[in-house]
Amino acid sequence: MKFTTDQPASPYATETVWDGGLSATGVCGEGRELPVGHESGRWWPEHLLLLAAESSLMESFLAAARDADIEVLGYVSSGQLEIPDEPDAAPRLTLKPCIVVGLL
Repeated sequence: MKFTTDQPASPYATETVWDGGLSATGVCGEGRELPVGHESGRWWPEHLLLLAAESSLMESFLAAARDADIEVLGYVSSGQLEIPDEPDAAPRLTLKPCIVVGLL
């Protein structure tokens, strides 16, 4: 699979190529591929949304800790996405980080 988007270069450009059924392959400019879709063995978009939120929170916390000279010994988090059945209700995303820091 080749990244073929004819748009201007961006550090966050991707392309999604349909593989049939409810599956696709996501590709980025660096050539990394990720199987996505609601079929077996693929990353569901809802899981990717949670991972993006969790990793963004982690990177923000680690950068702030580094700037404050706080030693981070461990970081783990979990995420949950609730999609209500009501058509006008907003989805709820919950992140629960657990962080271990060193004492000075």
